[in-house]
Amino acid sequence: MARIKISSNPYIQQVSFFTWKDGWQSINTENSPNGNLVKKEYAKGFFPFKAYDIVQTVIREYQSAEEPIELVFEGSSDEFNELQDICALDIIKDNVTLFRSETTLANARDILPSIANIFQELRPIIDTTNCSNEVRTNIKKFFEVASDIVPICVMGNYSAGKSTFINALIGCELLPSGDQPVTAKIYQISQSHQQDYGSIRLTINGLDVALHFNESGLIQENDYSNPLYDSILAATSHARQNGLVAHMNATLEAINDMATSEQFAMADLIAVEAPFCRTDSWSQSGRFVIFDTPGSNSASSTDHLRVLREAMKGFSNGLPIYVTEHSTLDSTDNAKLYDEIRNIEAMDERFAMVIINKADSANLPKEGFSQNDVNKILGSAVARNLYSYGIFFMSSIIALGAKNNGDFLNDFYAEMYEDQVRKFEDPGSRFYKTLYQYDILPKQIKNRAVLNSKNAEQLVLANSGLLCLEDEIELFATRHSAYNKCLQAKQLMQSIVDTVIEETERIKQRREESRDRRTNDLERDKAALVLTMKNAGNAVNEQAIQNFSLYLDEGLKPNEWFTNVGTLNESTQAIAAAKRELLDYEKHQNEAEDAFESIVGNLTKRVSNLLKNPNLDALHSIAQGITDDTANALSKGQLLRDTSKNADIATSDEVLSITREQYRQTFTQMIDALDQQSQDYWSDKAEKARNTVYEIATESSALSDAERASLGKVIIDFPPLAFSDDVDRIFDKNRLKLDVRFWDFVIISSDKLNLKKVAQNYNKGITEGFEKARDAFSKMHTQGFSNWLSNLLIAVENDITEFSPTLHNYVETIQDDTDMINDLERKLELLRNGMMDVSRLIDWRK
Repeated sequence: MARIKISSNPYIQQVSFFTWKDGWQSINTENSPNGNLVKKEYAKGFFPFKAYDIVQTVIREYQSAEEPIELVFEGSSDEFNELQDICALDIIKDNVTLFRSETTLANARDILPSIANIFQELRPIIDTTNCSNEVRTNIKKFFEVASDIVPICVMGNYSAGKSTFINALIGCELLPSGDQPVTAKIYQISQSHQQDYGSIRLTINGLDVALHFNESGLIQENDYSNPLYDSILAATSHARQNGLVAHMNATLEAINDMATSEQFAMADLIAVEAPFCRTDSWSQSGRFVIFDTPGSNSASSTDHLRVLREAMKGFSNGLPIYVTEHSTLDSTDNAKLYDEIRNIEAMDERFAMVIINKADSANLPKEGFSQNDVNKILGSAVARNLYSYGIFFMSSIIALGAKNNGDFLNDFYAEMYEDQVRKFEDPGSRFYKTLYQYDILPKQIKNRAVLNSKNAEQLVLANSGLLCLEDEIELFATRHSAYNKCLQAKQLMQSIVDTVIEETERIKQRREESRDRRTNDLERDKAALVLTMKNAGNAVNEQAIQNFSLYLDEGLKPNEWFTNVGTLNESTQAIAAAKRELLDYEKHQNEAEDAFESIVGNLTKRVSNLLKNPNLDALHSIAQGITDDTANALSKGQLLRDTSKNADIATSDEVLSITREQYRQTFTQMIDALDQQSQDYWSDKAEKARNTVYEIATESSALSDAERASLGKVIIDFPPLAFSDDVDRIFDKNRLKLDVRFWDFVIISSDKLNLKKVAQNYNKGITEGFEKARDAFSKMHTQGFSNWLSNLLIAVENDITEFSPTLHNYVETIQDDTDMINDLERKLELLRNGMMDVSRLIDWRK
């Protein structure tokens, strides 16, 4: 059985292939020079778009006999699911057995929010770092990349129905439409956050104009003295219907007319914000910004594409959609457009979609396309240059009518919809149309799209072809585009880290050179003074450390907190007596003793009676009496033993509980005592160190009397040694008691505690805790003293330089240099960690 592995990395659009021969071996041009899997068309690009062809190639080139190929996939779960759909096809399923590798990649849509969070955490660091404009620009680019806003760029010939197509997308007749060119400028269309508000913003004659609309139409304002305003008022007064969208449509139509007038110098970009269809979930997502462009075969198309490129600078991963008609697929008047699309950085031409609009009036075969038909379409000029994701057949008018219930502003479109809609809503009609069946998509995507369209509740919308397109646009926005966003985020972050490192090293070198120059200029006698104090301080520190162990050995001992068997025994006896009294032990003991004594007494009486009056009944009475008296005595004895056992159990439980609590209290007292013992020692050494440095400073002949007095005051007033209160964290009681839980050694068989063992475990726990605590305090307080002494010497050194303004300036500059270097290095570390976090998110994992 042949084994083939597909390794797909959608972040870099790289697909690799391996065959199993005592291990996975790469399939390449050396070992498979004539194989199709080594071709660039399979190795580069987006795997789901070519997965079907890849599987077919694997079957064709590697399947032997009738055995299915064992296909192993290595990549993201999104792509694995696509491959599963392909391997479930009837033509594939018997030829391939699919497995998923343990090596995987995360779905980009799942990790993009995490990457955005990493950047959000780093943003304040970058902003406070002395970084270049390049870094700030890249940070800004990242937030643009990480945004969930996806631009849709609609292009095509002026008669292809671009405006109607956009109206169908947003679910309302916002843009003017007609058979003649109706889009004179580039429209940037975004969704309004309010259903009763819209706006149009443009620049005309050098003046920025903002037009605002509500349900009553244009909101009239008095601050415009512009002929445009009067013209728009006139246009909206003749709007075909009332309402916000109708008035915005009339306004845009007037703007288009004015755009060709010499009276108005109008900028090429017009921003439109309007409410989209309320009933359409796609329209309400709010993540899309749509760019409507003039006809690509118009005289000014080159300049418009330049404006489009500028307008999209704040976006990323734009989706190019080319609208054409079936009859113009072979048009060659858009050759320059294809290159221009590739040069717009914000657009991702790998996902370009081609829309065959007005497909309901095209002469399409009722039974669907043959393979020859598909090949012919794919060989057309438009498909050769733009087809990447898919070719979609649709009717924009039917789609728009499905969303607005046939309520058109344009009477011609209303009439056309009324005449044609029955062909899209009646499956029994001879001319029933399902335009989605003509879509040219990768096999598994086509199957999914057809199934979704067949099962859609909005039959007319599905049959118009728009629902399938909307689903794929949504899939691009939520899934496919995220891979490129993640990769761009990683690249931007790498650029940021590299640039900051370079700048930091340059600053660091400059600062170090400055510090070295100033250090060499320090006065030799004061430098010697500082050195003497440091040496003295270090000597005090070393001596204190050497003597600390001896001090501890002569101090507290763990046996001061020990317990003993005698103490435990006294406690146990007192508790046992109380428990027995509570359980009436003495009463049961007396009853048992009386019962056993009554056996002999009763027997004596019965024998005496027998001698006085011998008979068989008396003899039987003796035997029965012995039996009854013995049973009663045994019962009383058992009750006594049960009472004793219960008293022992209760005694053991209470002794154990009291001993545990005593241990906890004693352990805490011991920790506090050890802490205080250590603090007393180091506080004493701190005072001696302070005095030593004071004596050296005040007796120095390099300073005047006033200077010695001033410096001495600084030393005397230095804050005393303070220890960090980490005792509870270091000596967590639950953790320290794990290996001293003496109550696990109770001798169960006798229901009594082995007090010797209890005492041994108790004292063992105290001893071990004592050693651990002493060692921890030794480390913590020794370090605390060393840090305090270091800070003291730094403060003394800084104060000495106060007597020389020049030296003081040197020290301040040195400290500033050091602080800046440390701060930049700290931020660099955070940036590097962020980079590693992003890499881990994107990299392979098991």
